[in-house]
Amino acid sequence: MWPESISKIVQSTQHTVVQKYLEEFLVLLCDKINEYTTELTDQSLNCPPALSPLDIIDGRLKEFVRLHHLDFIRANHYRIHQFKADIHEKQLGKELSFYFSNVDQFEPINRLTSIRQKQMKVFEELTMFEQRISCHRLPTSFDSAIIPNLDVKQLSNSHLKILQELKRFILNVELQEYENKIEHYQLLYQEGLTGLQQQIENTNSSLPQHQTKMLLYIVQSYLTAFADRLLRQIRFKETCFRVKLTRHRRRQQPFLSCNVVDVQMCHKYTVQRGTKRWPLCIFYGMIDMAALNAFILWKAKNPEWNRNKRYQRRLFIEELGISFVTPLLDFRSKTSTFLHKDIQSALAIVSHPVTKRNSQESNEDPSQKKTKAVFSM
Repeated sequence: MWPESISKIVQSTQHTVVQKYLEEFLVLLCDKINEYTTELTDQSLNCPPALSPLDIIDGRLKEFVRLHHLDFIRANHYRIHQFKADIHEKQLGKELSFYFSNVDQFEPINRLTSIRQKQMKVFEELTMFEQRISCHRLPTSFDSAIIPNLDVKQLSNSHLKILQELKRFILNVELQEYENKIEHYQLLYQEGLTGLQQQIENTNSSLPQHQTKMLLYIVQSYLTAFADRLLRQIRFKETCFRVKLTRHRRRQQPFLSCNVVDVQMCHKYTVQRGTKRWPLCIFYGMIDMAALNAFILWKAKNPEWNRNKRYQRRLFIEELGISFVTPLLDFRSKTSTFLHKDIQSALAIVSHPVTKRNSQESNEDPSQKKTKAVFSM
């Protein structure tokens, strides 16, 4: 039960030493308990104050299982398709080895696959470079390569615009170089493929025409399957690389002043509507945050308000909205002359019936109220 150090010190005959050691040990235990208590308190702040109802938890678990099941099916389909493609490529390779039994005869096909590998390598570099551009994660050596030992913070706005245009020009030049290399390898590939087709037709001139066409079809199918396999690998690397870039970017982004929980609570009851004007989007967000803060302050001042109801925030937002529009409803119900029946009934529902004006004023012809202007010549 007791630590080994205490068991040894208790056996000593010097009571003052034992007492001093025990006092220091108790102080150390108190410090550790306070440290653990503080850590647990900090961790409890991230936990919800109350658990959600069981039906909500059950619904979220079912949604999680459904999404996980879909992801599992998608991954299985991808692997099955990949295995089928690999098997098909190997079968085509065996058929080609039947027609090209000699190594020298198979050399043109190896040359074409080598050209395609070099082309796909350049395409992979281009794809990764485009991902860096889209995620705003260019390497640090890119800025130093433009102007070495440059402090961007000391530049003015006009200089920053010039530097930005220079970066765009250099990026366009590099992208064009990648495209030129891909086109160059594509020309080499087409030339090699044309030469291979002529070689097959010349060497197999004694065979029937349909066998020669079958051999050409097998060669093209094999080369297409080989290119598709390289392209699938590039797309998989592209996806992994993009996820890595986005994660690194999120880690470097500064935290917002509001908590993520506040943002989620704002989205639960929001006034946002579809719009193409960004000031209006900001205004919607300000209203959501103001309504949430008002609800928190109201509950802090009035903790017993609708305590037994779970939708307290919805009731608060309803009363808040009605309190905002009450002066306008009152003014419109008393001053408006001609209102549609639906509007009158809606005003009556919110306890603002339209007041009937004097019969003389209502029956008076509006044309009689207009004064005629007399012009003297």
